[in-house]
Amino acid sequence: MRIKRLDIRAFGHFTDMPLDFSSALPGLHIIFGPNEAGKSTALRALRGLLYGIDSRTPDNFIHDYGRLLIGGHLETSKGKELIFWRRKRNVGDLLDGQMAVLDASALTDFLQGVGDSLFDTLFGINHETLVSGGRDILEQKGDVGQALFSAGAGLASLHGIIESLDNEGAELFKAGGSRPELNKAAKNFQDIKREIRDLSLSSQTWKEQEALFESTSATLVKAEQDRNSCRTDLERLKRIRLAISDLSRRRALLDKIKSFEPMDHLPGDFLERLSEIHDKTEEAIEKLRNANSQKEVIEKKRSLCSVRQEIFDQAETVEALHQRLGARLQAQKDRPGLHEKMIRCKTEAATLLNQVIPGLNLTQVDEIRSLFGKRLEILKLGNKYAGLRERLQQLEKQSKGFEKGIKKAKSDLEAMPPRKDIAVLVTAVAGARKAGDLDSHLRTLELEIKTQHSSAETEMKQLMPWRGRIEDILSLPLPSLETVNKFADDLRDAHDAVQKAKQSQQQLQEEIDRVNTDLRAMEKVGTVPTEKDLIQSRSRRDQGWQFVRRSWLEKEDITEELRSFGGEKELPEIYEDAVISTDELSDRLRSEAERVHKYATLLAQAEKYEEQLQRSKEAENKADQCLSQLEIAWRETWKGCNIQPLSPREMRIWLEKCQEVRRSLLDEKLKEEQRQSFAGQIQGLRETLLPELRELGRDKKIQSDNLEPILTYAEQFLEELKKNNDQRQSLEGEERRIQGELESARKDLQVSQKVMAEWQAQWKELLEGLGMPEETSPEDAAGALEKLRQCLEQIDKAQGFEQRLNAIDQHKLEFSHDVAAIIQSVAPELNELSPEQAVVKLQVLLTEARKAVSVMEKLTEDLETTEEDIRQANVALELATEKRNELRKLARCEDDEQLKEVEVKFKEFVAAKLELVQIEQTLTGIAEGIPIEELEKQGLEIDPNSLPGEIDAFDRRLKDELEPLIRDLSEKRGAARNELQRMDGSSKAAEKEEEAQQA
Repeated sequence: MRIKRLDIRAFGHFTDMPLDFSSALPGLHIIFGPNEAGKSTALRALRGLLYGIDSRTPDNFIHDYGRLLIGGHLETSKGKELIFWRRKRNVGDLLDGQMAVLDASALTDFLQGVGDSLFDTLFGINHETLVSGGRDILEQKGDVGQALFSAGAGLASLHGIIESLDNEGAELFKAGGSRPELNKAAKNFQDIKREIRDLSLSSQTWKEQEALFESTSATLVKAEQDRNSCRTDLERLKRIRLAISDLSRRRALLDKIKSFEPMDHLPGDFLERLSEIHDKTEEAIEKLRNANSQKEVIEKKRSLCSVRQEIFDQAETVEALHQRLGARLQAQKDRPGLHEKMIRCKTEAATLLNQVIPGLNLTQVDEIRSLFGKRLEILKLGNKYAGLRERLQQLEKQSKGFEKGIKKAKSDLEAMPPRKDIAVLVTAVAGARKAGDLDSHLRTLELEIKTQHSSAETEMKQLMPWRGRIEDILSLPLPSLETVNKFADDLRDAHDAVQKAKQSQQQLQEEIDRVNTDLRAMEKVGTVPTEKDLIQSRSRRDQGWQFVRRSWLEKEDITEELRSFGGEKELPEIYEDAVISTDELSDRLRSEAERVHKYATLLAQAEKYEEQLQRSKEAENKADQCLSQLEIAWRETWKGCNIQPLSPREMRIWLEKCQEVRRSLLDEKLKEEQRQSFAGQIQGLRETLLPELRELGRDKKIQSDNLEPILTYAEQFLEELKKNNDQRQSLEGEERRIQGELESARKDLQVSQKVMAEWQAQWKELLEGLGMPEETSPEDAAGALEKLRQCLEQIDKAQGFEQRLNAIDQHKLEFSHDVAAIIQSVAPELNELSPEQAVVKLQVLLTEARKAVSVMEKLTEDLETTEEDIRQANVALELATEKRNELRKLARCEDDEQLKEVEVKFKEFVAAKLELVQIEQTLTGIAEGIPIEELEKQGLEIDPNSLPGEIDAFDRRLKDELEPLIRDLSEKRGAARNELQRMDGSSKAAEKEEEAQQA
């Protein structure tokens, strides 16, 4: 299980204190802080979160028991997570992340069977408790002490462990022995000391070996330079071999391009423009021919198309009549059925009316509707009858039941004993229980005080180098553990700073020696030109040029200046030497660029290492001063305690032991005060409980000074009194409740009887209007009203059918009149047909007229489109002709035949230039940065027939001579370096010295 977060919301002196242990990487979380910071409180909070808050926890001095709250976030090794809270409750103390009650089994997968006692044994013991408690118990030298220590530490057998530790000590060291570990370490220490002496080395041997290493390095540098030069020549010949054929083709193409007449006046897209003009001319001619043919076809179709315009103009009227025709035919079909339904509805309505009110007929429909208007009022009043009757019966039954309940409650109360006032006793018992197990606390404190005092005296005897009384240790002005730790860290850092500065100086000196060696090796091969040399040479050249200008152009006398500048040489010779020297130096800088760069880098490194070495020496001096000041401050820190301090590490251990003794003495003093407080509380509680028991009639003699026997007796007696009082109070409350319900039921019964009388009067009045007797039930009245409703429904249906029949007859007359009018105006030939047939024929004629109009419109549109195509084709043909004339003028041709000849020549010219570009791109890749002209110059200087032999000669020299020589020199140089490292006893001697210290 992994604890990702602990939220101490309210516990101890913490309020809203989160401890976040989440991390992307596994690791150890350490909580540290000064005394009384809350480390032990946080441990108790963790235990309370996992196993429940102790019922008598002392961590309620800020937050009440009811407000204590701890939260946590757990995760198993399988990734299962749980966020939950723990409050102080006997039931329902575990809550989930939303503060809902959580079952305790939710923690089973996370705790993995680790109970609270095992948790305390493994994780709940702090360092102070473990050390002081273990020593106190073990120093009693008895079996009981060892058993207690074994049980508290979770050890099976303390005697066996002690015996095992003694055996391990004998295996580590034995006087006069050779096999134990410490004896072996001592012998190994002596052997290492001998090896340190053997690592001594004479200075003469070192110098000889260093000279061998430097000479081998210089020879190796020279061989590597020869190899690089050979590789450069080999690569140059290989490039020439690859480029010979392309160089030849390039010269041929250049000659071919020169053979063409000058074509610079022609644009680069001349061929594309000429081809585009040709394509557009042919496209325009073809488009013009197709458009003229299409125009003839369209005009022929227009002459054959005819339209009946008078019918087309009346299209809306014809379509409206055609839509009305469907409704007319459907109405003619529906009329007989509608007439039959009307007769059936009137017959059924008359029958229903005769069953309800025999004296009325269907012509008196308004009177029937007036009677039916009272329907809702009658039904509403009738629906109330069943509820009123049921309510009346229920209230009569309840009243009788309540009267029986009152009689029984009074009888039970008379049989019970009288009530007693137990408030004072309850308060006294609760106060005693709230104080906790005072008897056990008192016994535990007495034992702890005795044990702790003995342990403190023993610890005092072991506190070296201080000697004094046990009482004086509390007043010693001891430095804090943080101060000691800071001195330890500062002294260690000061020592480390000194050692680091020395190591840095040694490394920097080695780097300086290495750089100087490389510089000497390069200088032995030959001087290395620098940018500074080039600047000085150019300055001398420019100064010589100024002498030339002043002597030849301005006619000045510069004899003395010239003698100091160039000696006895003449001015032309002096200037020529300066120019030649500058050019040679510049050429060397280019040709030996890699060597120049390396030389400049080494000089810069040497300067940087010298500066770093000086800074390192200054840092060492500062570190030494800091170390001396720290040692003086360390001794002053302990001066007030009259103690000559040891090292910070040793004094930290001493201070921890001293702090343990001081804490033990303070704890002993606090426990004595607690013991006296517990004893006073026990006596006060006894004096409160005993008089109250006598007053309530229980005067029992208890032979004990402890509180628990009296408290147990008082709780038993109090339970009996509470039970009697609760039963009596329950019966009295039940009697009062039943009496109240009886009075309420009687009132409700009177109200219900009054409401029933009012209903009967209203019912009689409504029935008289319908001619029904007063005894008619609500169900019979509802049946008569339903028949009356059905009668009115049939009357309404009959009237609706009659209206539809009249509308059908009217629509027939209007339709015939409208059809006759349209036929007379657009198609008199249809007068002999019926109106329905004439409308169908008119629709056919309209459809044909619409088709003819649509065809004519389409032909007209096509004719316009074709004429536009003819116009655009003529424009495109004229534009192409103009552009062709422009190109012909640009090509300086008299006619199209000359233009074709120019086109052919220009194609050959463009092809040759494209091939030339491709070849030059290939040559550029082969040249690897060298201009093509330089590459061609090199190719002309080489005989193609001897080229393979020269390449083979350079290749064999690299493989058979230079590469083996460099490998051999590298091996010799490596062997010389290894020998120097082996002979360098300083580092190995230091390693052996460190090994001896560890041994």
